[in-house]
Amino acid sequence: MNPPSDAEQLLADVLADTSGAAFRDRALDQTLCLVRRQSAARRRRQTGAGLLLAVAGCFALWQGLTRSSAPRSQTATVPAAPPARLVQVQSAPLSPSQLVVTGSSTVDSFSSTPGSFILVESGPRGRTVQDVDDTQLLSQLAGHRVALVRFPDRRPELILLDPAELADLPAP
Repeated sequence: MNPPSDAEQLLADVLADTSGAAFRDRALDQTLCLVRRQSAARRRRQTGAGLLLAVAGCFALWQGLTRSSAPRSQTATVPAAPPARLVQVQSAPLSPSQLVVTGSSTVDSFSSTPGSFILVESGPRGRTVQDVDDTQLLSQLAGHRVALVRFPDRRPELILLDPAELADLPAP
């Protein structure tokens, strides 16, 4: 015969008239055990927080005492120099021979006619670069000793195992 499961045992306890007091006693014991465990954990947390604050306070006090008791360097103070005297500068206007004059007659102007220049226009072009995947790339290099190496966090690199084959590679 199979041992009774927890659900069957609970059903038997509920239906039995004599098990009511035992069931209440077990439930009360389990509840008390859980409450005691939680209060002990709370006391440990509060004690730990108090110790942490005490250590932090001691450290701060120690830092303050070591800073104030450290010998300070003794430096001699040099008296400040008296303020510099103001020097007065006098200026005079420039003579007309020292002035630079520009005018429109000193520059030659150029003009162009429609027959003297070529008009060059540019516009959108088709895409000249073709993307290929690894398989297509290796198929284009069939017959050559190459390796496709992938490093972590970098782009893949194509390595020629024989540099002498560089001249034999097809032009793009």
